Amino acid sequence: MNSKNIDVTILCITYNHEAYIRDALEGILHQDIDYNYEVIVHDDASTDKTPQIIREYENKYPDKIRCIYQKENQYSAGGAKRILTQVFNLCRGRYIALCEGDDFWIDDHKLKIQLDWMEKHTNYFMTAHNALRMDYTQNTLRTINPYTQEKEICPEELIMQYNGNLPTASIVIRDDIRNIEPFFWDCGIGDVPMQLYSMMEGRIYYFDRIMSVYRHKHCGSWCVDTLGIDKEKLIIHYAKMIRFAHEYDSYTSKRFSIYLHELTLNCLASILYQCKDFSVSEFRYKIQMLLDKQEESLREYLCDIAEAYEQFYSENYISAKIRDFIDRYQRLYIWGTGNFGTKLAQKFKDNDIGYAGFVISDEVEMDKEYMERPVYHISDVKNTVEDISIIVAVNRSLWRKLRHQLEDQSNIKYCYMLSI
Repeated sequence: MNSKNIDVTILCITYNHEAYIRDALEGILHQDIDYNYEVIVHDDASTDKTPQIIREYENKYPDKIRCIYQKENQYSAGGAKRILTQVFNLCRGRYIALCEGDDFWIDDHKLKIQLDWMEKHTNYFMTAHNALRMDYTQNTLRTINPYTQEKEICPEELIMQYNGNLPTASIVIRDDIRNIEPFFWDCGIGDVPMQLYSMMEGRIYYFDRIMSVYRHKHCGSWCVDTLGIDKEKLIIHYAKMIRFAHEYDSYTSKRFSIYLHELTLNCLASILYQCKDFSVSEFRYKIQMLLDKQEESLREYLCDIAEAYEQFYSENYISAKIRDFIDRYQRLYIWGTGNFGTKLAQKFKDNDIGYAGFVISDEVEMDKEYMERPVYHISDVKNTVEDISIIVAVNRSLWRKLRHQLEDQSNIKYCYMLSI
């Protein structure tokens, strides 16, 4: 087929999916569309029968399917970046649709629905849809349902993923995605960077129609392999996501700093929770072992993660980030008199760090003194003419709700207790 006649390239990236790959390819080949399409199957040096199965389909549909058979595993050598930069260069369609080898499409009109929309709405760069999640640990099948209605997705929703990520097998994207800057791939995964790049290139539309199935936590899946029992992989994954959030913040001229800050905190919280069985010294040792294996740009973030871990779990440790904040700004307050605020105040006492008192929200009623320090409502502090600094020591959920009370206050400098 002449490359100029191809409307959509369907990418199927697979590794050791012999139990699932037929479902993926059948779902692709059964699409009822009047668009010309090609299928690129990338096998990442599978050690099972996946290559033999996809070769069957390649021989049966030579005019539709092109296959790449890697001799060495590309993901282990360079992550998603290594694979996606290769396969994107081979795509000839005006659109690119995704379906990994362990997912599958269940609606024969899926591609037509999405392509028809994007042909009519040229200002939309990406579309996605609802899907089913087949959970192999709980033996359940349920709707992913990231959004409850058909709609355009706003940047906040896309970054924060309040109800879960968009299913990878639901994504159809314009071929301009091939112009994506290299740093997007350095976070080690492909779907989130593609989505965040897309929202800077155009609008994103969501169809509340179930048209694919996502297999979750099956044996050998990315979730099990990376976010399962191997804590080193888990730490590296979230460290790369934190680095990406910082780089993307600069890339977008800090247009979405609030949400990217929350994304960073979510990644850090995942590490703190899932590695909580380590002592502080054990965690520090694990980070030290990881430092020697990683590129220089990631080492800074790993060190910050170790600092945050000790800040969170050690009784009297104060991280370098907080010490730097204390040294730079005067008239210091602690926001919060709950568990986190109390612990931080005790750390200040143990380290002979002075502070002016506590700050609480206006709607909170409390005594005027706590731990031998005055307690102020935020409105009282806002109205002062002097410059002040606040370290916020509350849980992430409360921090999200109260952060707006500190924004655009020229006389207030603030940081969250786990800033990284």
